[in-house]
Amino acid sequence: MDFSAMASMLGGMNLGGATPPAASASASAPAPAAAPAAPAVAPEVRFASQLEQLHGMGFTDDAANIRALTVAQGNVNFAVERLLSGS
Repeated sequence: MDFSAMASMLGGMNLGGATPPAASASASAPAPAAAPAAPAVAPEVRFASQLEQLHGMGFTDDAANIRALTVAQGNVNFAVERLLSGS
């Protein structure tokens, strides 16, 4: 199965968790504080183990590897498919 087909399948799934309560139920309660954003991690650090795997397979262009891993959300198999397809 290719990456776009997998993305299409997962796109229709509700993976976000519970539905928030109705606004009228908590009209008198203050809104909860937003969680702080996670600090950005450099892709070289975020995908370090995946980059090692790709290097072991002969994919040595780190810029292309990082682009493929970013699109594939770190999935090495999908990244390899992307690298081999030239997209």
